[in-house]
Amino acid sequence: MLITKSGTIGRLAVVDVEKEFSLFVSVALIKPCKAIVFPKYLAYVLEDYISKIDIANSIKGGLVKNFHLEDIRESVITLCTMEEQKKMVDEIESLFSVIDKLEQTIDVSLGKTEKLRKSILNMHLKETCKLKRCYEQSETVGR
Repeated sequence: MLITKSGTIGRLAVVDVEKEFSLFVSVALIKPCKAIVFPKYLAYVLEDYISKIDIANSIKGGLVKNFHLEDIRESVITLCTMEEQKKMVDEIESLFSVIDKLEQTIDVSLGKTEKLRKSILNMHLKETCKLKRCYEQSETVGR
């Protein structure tokens, strides 16, 4: 598992590869004991934990804050059985998929409303121009 620890703190990624790769100093590698911790469960627990931290006051550093490895080691994580961890991950991901579908629906609706807004403006302005031309023509005829 990778976690950003400097600058943008707390971005997580579960990496499930056996290849060698390089890390920037701003990224920490966490290797959980897979016999007792399901990596995705740990990622969600850490994400929740980090979302609750007052970064301005709790994280060390001046302008660029740093979530040190010692801070990560000291994080208290509630562990349940592997079966319960997997069940929780399945439930979380199921609910997240519902959110993803809602976001897609909202994005489509926003696109449609934007097209409708442009269409209304276009129609209204065309009608206004037609009326203005008719008015101008009637004024020249009446002179």
